[in-house]
Amino acid sequence: MTTYVTALRHDLNVVSRLKRSVRSNPLTWYAAAALLGLLLSTISLRRRKVVVKGRGSHSERPKQAGGAALALTALKFALDLAKPSLMRWVYDRLGARASAAHARRS
Repeated sequence: MTTYVTALRHDLNVVSRLKRSVRSNPLTWYAAAALLGLLLSTISLRRRKVVVKGRGSHSERPKQAGGAALALTALKFALDLAKPSLMRWVYDRLGARASAAHARRS
């Protein structure tokens, strides 16, 4: 009976059998993964078009949203450029306060 249990465990150990199969035939597995990825990327998901009916003209909102997006992009770009200077300023300010506090304690 132990022989049957060992054989059953070997047959049910899918992870080790899969690893062994990938190691012995890597090109086949990579090709199958690439083909599956290609098939999944070409499947077009049917999305429903949602039409929102509201009162008045909404033609001004997209223009405002576009302007806000441009402003936020410009602000992020400016902050990214100024980050080293800002960090140095904060470091100097906190360093001066920390050294003054340390001098008072001594």
